Amino acid sequence: MGLFSPGEFSKPGPGIDRDAPKEPRFVLYWKLIGRKFSSYLYVNFLLFLFAFPAILMLARYADMAFTAIYGDVITADTHKYQWIYWLGDYIVTNVPAIVQIIFLIASVVLMGPAVAGATYILRNFSREEHSWKSDFWTHGFGKGNFVKASLLGVLDFAVVFMFIFYRYFGVTSADTSGQAMPLAIGIMKYGSIVIFAFYLVMRFYMYTMLVTFDLRFIDLFKNGFLFVFLGIGKNIVVILIGTVLLFVLTFIPVLDFILILFIALAMMRYTAVYWTYPVIQKYMIDLPAKEKAAAKEIKENERRAAWEATKKARQEAKEDNPETK
Repeated sequence: MGLFSPGEFSKPGPGIDRDAPKEPRFVLYWKLIGRKFSSYLYVNFLLFLFAFPAILMLARYADMAFTAIYGDVITADTHKYQWIYWLGDYIVTNVPAIVQIIFLIASVVLMGPAVAGATYILRNFSREEHSWKSDFWTHGFGKGNFVKASLLGVLDFAVVFMFIFYRYFGVTSADTSGQAMPLAIGIMKYGSIVIFAFYLVMRFYMYTMLVTFDLRFIDLFKNGFLFVFLGIGKNIVVILIGTVLLFVLTFIPVLDFILILFIALAMMRYTAVYWTYPVIQKYMIDLPAKEKAAAKEIKENERRAAWEATKKARQEAKEDNPETK
Protein backbone atom coordinates (compact mmCIF):
# COMPACT_ATOMS: atom_id res chain seq x y z
CA MET A 1 0.00 0.00 0.00
CA GLY A 2 1.45 3.36 -1.03
CA LEU A 3 2.23 6.22 1.25
CA PHE A 4 -0.70 8.25 -0.06
CA SER A 5 -3.02 5.31 -0.62
CA PRO A 6 -6.67 6.44 -0.90
CA GLY A 7 -7.59 3.54 1.35
CA GLU A 8 -5.94 5.31 4.28
CA PHE A 9 -8.21 8.32 3.83
CA SER A 10 -11.51 6.55 3.23
CA LYS A 11 -11.85 4.63 6.48
CA PRO A 12 -15.05 5.36 8.38
CA GLY A 13 -14.65 7.50 11.45
CA PRO A 14 -16.46 10.00 13.62
CA GLY A 15 -15.21 13.01 11.63
CA ILE A 16 -16.09 16.48 12.84
CA ASP A 17 -19.38 16.90 14.63
CA ARG A 18 -21.09 19.97 13.22
CA ASP A 19 -23.31 20.14 16.30
CA ALA A 20 -20.43 19.87 18.76
CA PRO A 21 -20.46 22.66 21.36
CA LYS A 22 -18.14 25.53 20.61
CA GLU A 23 -15.12 26.16 22.78
CA PRO A 24 -15.26 29.10 25.18
CA ARG A 25 -13.98 32.25 23.51
CA PHE A 26 -11.23 32.74 26.05
CA VAL A 27 -9.89 29.18 25.50
CA LEU A 28 -10.08 29.54 21.72
CA TYR A 29 -8.24 32.87 21.95
CA TRP A 30 -5.14 31.11 23.27
CA LYS A 31 -5.49 28.01 21.10
CA LEU A 32 -5.46 30.10 17.93
CA ILE A 33 -2.20 31.70 19.01
CA GLY A 34 -0.66 28.26 19.40
CA ARG A 35 -1.99 26.99 16.07
CA LYS A 36 -0.78 29.96 14.04
CA PHE A 37 2.26 30.96 16.07
CA SER A 38 4.64 31.12 13.09
CA SER A 39 2.19 33.37 11.25
CA TYR A 40 2.02 35.67 14.26
CA LEU A 41 5.81 35.98 14.16
CA TYR A 42 5.57 36.86 10.45
CA VAL A 43 2.89 39.49 11.05
CA ASN A 44 4.78 40.96 13.99
CA PHE A 45 7.99 41.27 11.97
CA LEU A 46 6.22 43.22 9.23
CA LEU A 47 4.42 45.48 11.70
CA PHE A 48 7.73 46.13 13.43
CA LEU A 49 9.42 46.86 10.11
CA PHE A 50 6.87 49.43 8.95
CA ALA A 51 5.81 51.04 12.23
CA PHE A 52 8.97 51.04 14.30
CA PRO A 53 10.75 54.03 12.63
CA ALA A 54 7.78 56.28 13.45
CA ILE A 55 7.40 54.85 16.96
CA LEU A 56 11.12 55.14 17.69
CA MET A 57 11.47 58.72 16.51
CA LEU A 58 8.24 59.78 18.21
CA ALA A 59 9.50 58.30 21.50
CA ARG A 60 12.96 59.86 21.13
CA TYR A 61 11.67 63.34 20.34
CA ALA A 62 9.18 63.03 23.22
CA ASP A 63 12.19 62.41 25.50
CA MET A 64 13.91 65.49 24.09
CA ALA A 65 10.76 67.55 24.61
CA PHE A 66 10.52 66.29 28.20
CA THR A 67 14.12 67.32 28.82
CA ALA A 68 13.56 70.76 27.29
CA ILE A 69 10.41 71.34 29.34
CA TYR A 70 11.44 70.02 32.74
CA GLY A 71 15.19 70.45 32.53
CA ASP A 72 15.73 66.84 33.66
CA VAL A 73 18.09 65.08 31.29
CA ILE A 74 16.92 61.57 30.44
CA THR A 75 19.78 59.08 30.22
CA ALA A 76 19.97 55.42 29.31
CA ASP A 77 20.04 54.57 33.02
CA THR A 78 16.81 56.44 33.78
CA HIS A 79 14.93 55.49 30.59
CA LYS A 80 12.33 52.74 30.91
CA TYR A 81 13.31 51.32 27.53
CA GLN A 82 17.08 51.60 27.35
CA TRP A 83 17.31 50.02 23.91
CA ILE A 84 14.93 52.68 22.52
CA TYR A 85 17.09 55.38 24.09
CA TRP A 86 20.35 54.03 22.65
CA LEU A 87 18.95 53.38 19.18
CA GLY A 88 17.03 56.66 19.06
CA ASP A 89 20.01 58.63 20.32
CA TYR A 90 22.27 57.04 17.71
CA ILE A 91 19.85 57.85 14.88
CA VAL A 92 19.25 61.43 16.01
CA THR A 93 22.99 62.01 16.48
CA ASN A 94 24.47 60.26 13.45
CA VAL A 95 21.80 60.07 10.73
CA PRO A 96 21.30 63.23 8.63
CA ALA A 97 18.08 65.08 9.40
CA ILE A 98 16.80 64.75 5.82
CA VAL A 99 17.15 60.95 6.02
CA GLN A 100 15.35 60.92 9.37
CA ILE A 101 12.49 62.92 7.87
CA ILE A 102 12.24 60.64 4.81
CA PHE A 103 12.11 57.50 6.96
CA LEU A 104 9.61 59.12 9.34
CA ILE A 105 7.25 60.13 6.51
CA ALA A 106 7.56 56.72 4.85
CA SER A 107 6.83 54.96 8.11
CA VAL A 108 3.82 57.14 8.91
CA VAL A 109 2.34 56.68 5.41
CA LEU A 110 2.99 52.92 5.19
CA MET A 111 2.12 52.09 8.79
CA GLY A 112 -1.63 52.12 8.09
CA PRO A 113 -1.51 49.67 5.14
CA ALA A 114 0.73 47.39 7.23
CA VAL A 115 -1.82 47.37 10.06
CA ALA A 116 -4.62 46.75 7.54
CA GLY A 117 -2.79 43.79 6.01
CA ALA A 118 -2.06 42.35 9.44
CA THR A 119 -5.68 42.89 10.45
CA TYR A 120 -6.94 40.92 7.44
CA ILE A 121 -4.78 37.91 8.34
CA LEU A 122 -5.65 38.08 12.04
CA ARG A 123 -9.35 38.53 11.28
CA ASN A 124 -9.30 35.31 9.26
CA PHE A 125 -7.53 33.50 12.08
CA SER A 126 -10.17 34.82 14.50
CA ARG A 127 -12.87 33.35 12.26
CA GLU A 128 -10.88 30.10 12.08
CA GLU A 129 -10.33 30.61 8.37
CA HIS A 130 -7.18 30.19 6.34
CA SER A 131 -5.11 33.17 5.25
CA TRP A 132 -2.08 33.31 3.00
CA LYS A 133 0.98 35.29 4.03
CA SER A 134 0.61 37.21 0.76
CA ASP A 135 -2.75 38.54 2.05
CA PHE A 136 -0.72 41.02 4.09
CA TRP A 137 0.30 42.74 0.86
CA THR A 138 -2.81 42.25 -1.27
CA HIS A 139 -5.27 43.45 1.36
CA GLY A 140 -3.09 46.08 3.01
CA PHE A 141 -1.29 47.61 0.05
CA GLY A 142 -3.83 46.73 -2.63
CA LYS A 143 -7.50 45.87 -3.12
CA GLY A 144 -8.44 49.54 -2.94
CA ASN A 145 -7.45 49.71 0.74
CA PHE A 146 -4.11 51.51 0.45
CA VAL A 147 -5.34 55.12 0.43
CA LYS A 148 -7.83 54.73 3.28
CA ALA A 149 -5.38 52.64 5.29
CA SER A 150 -2.66 55.26 4.79
CA LEU A 151 -5.00 57.98 6.00
CA LEU A 152 -5.79 55.92 9.09
CA GLY A 153 -2.07 55.45 9.72
CA VAL A 154 -1.42 59.18 9.45
CA LEU A 155 -4.33 59.79 11.81
CA ASP A 156 -2.93 57.24 14.28
CA PHE A 157 0.34 59.16 14.37
CA ALA A 158 -1.40 62.54 14.60
CA VAL A 159 -3.61 61.50 17.53
CA VAL A 160 -0.65 60.08 19.49
CA PHE A 161 1.43 63.17 18.71
CA MET A 162 -1.41 65.46 19.84
CA PHE A 163 -1.84 63.47 23.03
CA ILE A 164 1.87 63.69 23.90
CA PHE A 165 2.19 67.34 22.92
CA TYR A 166 -0.79 68.66 24.84
CA ARG A 167 -0.06 66.46 27.82
CA TYR A 168 3.44 67.90 28.17
CA PHE A 169 2.35 71.39 27.18
CA GLY A 170 -0.58 71.44 29.62
CA VAL A 171 1.45 70.07 32.50
CA THR A 172 4.23 72.58 31.85
CA SER A 173 1.88 75.55 31.82
CA ALA A 174 0.57 74.69 35.25
CA ASP A 175 3.32 72.88 37.11
CA THR A 176 6.51 74.61 36.04
CA SER A 177 5.16 78.15 36.36
CA GLY A 178 3.47 77.61 39.72
CA GLN A 179 0.31 79.23 38.34
CA ALA A 180 -3.13 77.84 37.68
CA MET A 181 -3.54 76.19 34.32
CA PRO A 182 -5.16 78.53 31.75
CA LEU A 183 -8.64 77.39 30.72
CA ALA A 184 -7.72 76.98 27.05
CA ILE A 185 -4.66 74.89 27.91
CA GLY A 186 -6.72 72.77 30.29
CA ILE A 187 -9.34 72.13 27.61
CA MET A 188 -6.66 71.14 25.10
CA LYS A 189 -4.87 68.92 27.61
CA TYR A 190 -7.87 67.01 28.93
CA GLY A 191 -9.61 67.14 25.56
CA SER A 192 -6.61 65.40 23.99
CA ILE A 193 -6.86 62.67 26.64
CA VAL A 194 -10.55 62.10 25.88
CA ILE A 195 -9.95 62.10 22.12
CA PHE A 196 -7.05 59.69 22.51
CA ALA A 197 -9.11 57.31 24.68
CA PHE A 198 -12.08 57.32 22.27
CA TYR A 199 -9.87 56.94 19.22
CA LEU A 200 -7.96 54.08 20.83
CA VAL A 201 -11.19 52.10 21.22
CA MET A 202 -12.51 53.13 17.78
CA ARG A 203 -9.25 51.84 16.35
CA PHE A 204 -10.16 48.35 17.59
CA TYR A 205 -12.81 48.34 14.87
CA MET A 206 -11.82 50.68 12.05
CA TYR A 207 -9.08 48.59 10.46
CA THR A 208 -11.26 45.45 10.67
CA MET A 209 -14.14 47.24 8.95
CA LEU A 210 -11.71 48.58 6.34
CA VAL A 211 -10.62 45.08 5.23
CA THR A 212 -14.11 43.54 5.58
CA PHE A 213 -16.46 46.06 3.96
CA ASP A 214 -16.33 48.65 1.21
CA LEU A 215 -17.09 51.69 3.35
CA ARG A 216 -16.51 55.38 2.92
CA PHE A 217 -13.77 56.80 5.09
CA ILE A 218 -16.26 58.84 7.12
CA ASP A 219 -18.34 55.69 7.76
CA LEU A 220 -15.34 54.02 9.38
CA PHE A 221 -15.38 56.81 11.96
CA LYS A 222 -19.13 56.84 12.41
CA ASN A 223 -19.36 53.10 12.95
CA GLY A 224 -16.21 53.07 15.07
CA PHE A 225 -17.70 55.70 17.37
CA LEU A 226 -20.94 53.70 17.73
CA PHE A 227 -19.00 50.54 18.53
CA VAL A 228 -17.32 52.32 21.44
CA PHE A 229 -20.71 51.97 23.16
CA LEU A 230 -22.26 48.94 21.42
CA GLY A 231 -19.22 46.78 22.16
CA ILE A 232 -18.40 48.09 25.60
CA GLY A 233 -18.08 44.61 27.14
CA LYS A 234 -15.63 43.39 24.47
CA ASN A 235 -13.78 46.70 24.62
CA ILE A 236 -13.15 46.25 28.33
CA VAL A 237 -11.73 42.75 27.70
CA VAL A 238 -9.32 44.15 25.07
CA ILE A 239 -8.24 46.96 27.41
CA LEU A 240 -7.63 44.54 30.29
CA ILE A 241 -5.49 42.19 28.19
CA GLY A 242 -3.67 45.16 26.68
CA THR A 243 -3.00 46.54 30.16
CA VAL A 244 -1.43 43.26 31.26
CA LEU A 245 0.76 43.20 28.15
CA LEU A 246 1.74 46.84 28.66
CA PHE A 247 2.65 46.06 32.28
CA VAL A 248 4.97 43.28 31.11
CA LEU A 249 6.56 45.56 28.51
CA THR A 250 7.03 48.35 31.04
CA PHE A 251 8.27 46.63 34.17
CA ILE A 252 10.18 43.53 33.02
CA PRO A 253 13.64 44.54 31.72
CA VAL A 254 15.05 43.01 28.51
CA LEU A 255 11.85 41.06 27.90
CA ASP A 256 10.26 44.18 26.43
CA PHE A 257 12.62 44.22 23.42
CA ILE A 258 12.18 40.48 22.78
CA LEU A 259 8.39 40.68 22.94
CA ILE A 260 8.13 43.78 20.73
CA LEU A 261 10.52 42.30 18.18
CA PHE A 262 8.78 38.92 17.95
CA ILE A 263 5.17 38.88 19.15
CA ALA A 264 3.86 41.91 21.11
CA LEU A 265 2.68 44.03 18.16
CA ALA A 266 0.84 41.12 16.53
CA MET A 267 -0.56 40.10 19.92
CA MET A 268 -2.05 43.54 20.56
CA ARG A 269 -3.63 43.67 17.10
CA TYR A 270 -4.90 40.09 17.33
CA THR A 271 -6.45 40.79 20.74
CA ALA A 272 -8.39 43.76 19.38
CA VAL A 273 -9.53 41.90 16.26
CA TYR A 274 -10.45 38.65 18.02
CA TRP A 275 -12.61 40.14 20.76
CA THR A 276 -14.29 42.90 18.74
CA TYR A 277 -15.04 41.07 15.48
CA PRO A 278 -18.16 39.39 16.96
CA VAL A 279 -19.55 42.88 17.60
CA ILE A 280 -18.95 43.83 13.96
CA GLN A 281 -20.50 40.55 12.80
CA LYS A 282 -23.56 41.06 14.98
CA TYR A 283 -24.39 44.58 13.85
CA MET A 284 -22.99 44.73 10.31
CA ILE A 285 -23.44 41.17 9.01
CA ASP A 286 -26.01 39.19 11.01
CA LEU A 287 -28.45 42.01 11.76
CA PRO A 288 -28.65 43.30 8.14
CA ALA A 289 -29.04 39.68 6.96
CA LYS A 290 -31.96 39.19 9.36
CA GLU A 291 -33.53 42.46 8.26
CA LYS A 292 -33.10 41.48 4.62
CA ALA A 293 -34.63 38.07 5.26
CA ALA A 294 -37.53 39.66 7.15
CA ALA A 295 -38.11 42.17 4.34
CA LYS A 296 -38.03 39.32 1.81
CA GLU A 297 -40.53 37.34 3.86
CA ILE A 298 -42.85 40.35 4.12
CA LYS A 299 -42.62 40.91 0.39
CA GLU A 300 -43.31 37.23 -0.28
CA ASN A 301 -46.32 37.30 2.07
CA GLU A 302 -47.65 40.41 0.33
CA ARG A 303 -47.20 38.75 -3.06
CA ARG A 304 -48.94 35.61 -1.82
CA ALA A 305 -51.77 37.65 -0.28
CA ALA A 306 -52.23 39.58 -3.55
CA TRP A 307 -52.33 36.33 -5.50
CA GLU A 308 -54.88 34.85 -3.10
CA ALA A 309 -57.01 38.00 -3.37
CA THR A 310 -56.87 37.88 -7.17
CA LYS A 311 -57.72 34.19 -7.18
CA LYS A 312 -60.63 34.78 -4.82
CA ALA A 313 -61.92 37.68 -6.93
CA ARG A 314 -61.85 35.52 -10.06
CA GLN A 315 -63.67 32.71 -8.23
CA GLU A 316 -66.37 35.13 -7.05
CA ALA A 317 -66.69 36.49 -10.58
CA LYS A 318 -67.28 32.97 -11.90
CA GLU A 319 -69.94 32.32 -9.28
CA ASP A 320 -71.74 35.57 -10.13
CA ASN A 321 -71.64 34.78 -13.87
CA PRO A 322 -72.01 31.04 -14.47
CA GLU A 323 -71.69 31.49 -18.25
CA THR A 324 -68.11 32.81 -17.83
CA LYS A 325 -65.56 30.08 -18.44
